Amino acid sequence: MFALYCKAGKSSKWNFELSVSIAGVIAGLLQEKAAIAKPKNPAPMPWELTGVELREAVMKASRVEGRTDEYKLIIDATWGRADAQLLEIMRVVGYSYEEWTPLMLQVAESAVVKVRPKGPATPVETVDFDEPGPDSYIHEFLYLQCGYVPGKGRRTWGRMGYTNAALLWPDAFEYLLSRAGFEKKRALTAAR
Repeated sequence: MFALYCKAGKSSKWNFELSVSIAGVIAGLLQEKAAIAKPKNPAPMPWELTGVELREAVMKASRVEGRTDEYKLIIDATWGRADAQLLEIMRVVGYSYEEWTPLMLQVAESAVVKVRPKGPATPVETVDFDEPGPDSYIHEFLYLQCGYVPGKGRRTWGRMGYTNAALLWPDAFEYLLSRAGFEKKRALTAAR
């Protein structure tokens, strides 16, 4: 579950604001970038968004008004369980083809709650978030069922089921790993 949390005044607390959808927002942003950067070029398109850029776009799409720095875009990674692991989206890196987009969410663990006050599958309404360090980033790989060409594919995540991870061809895999800080030689050696 993706959500916006809002700073609670001058305290250190953050309050759950609302659940949000980000797949369509990311698709719209990548297609806007492609319209500027890729006129009539069918080659794959690498791109990235900062967490702030995505948060601003999600706030706009959700009609949330306020200062961007007073909000956090959070993934509830354990939705449906009694505990909660809340991750802040720091960056999105993608490698788009015409009709699909493998991407990497770079997230940081911001809070762990042992027991949700209102039970499983309910948001944590008030929480203290830790400030993440860049060495604590976690990388999640997903894919969108659309690429940089508007109207081709659907602006949703890959199909849910036994597997919903992206199959990354070498060019996309190398690019995403390089943006995560891995060197090609080191990544290939570790894979053997």
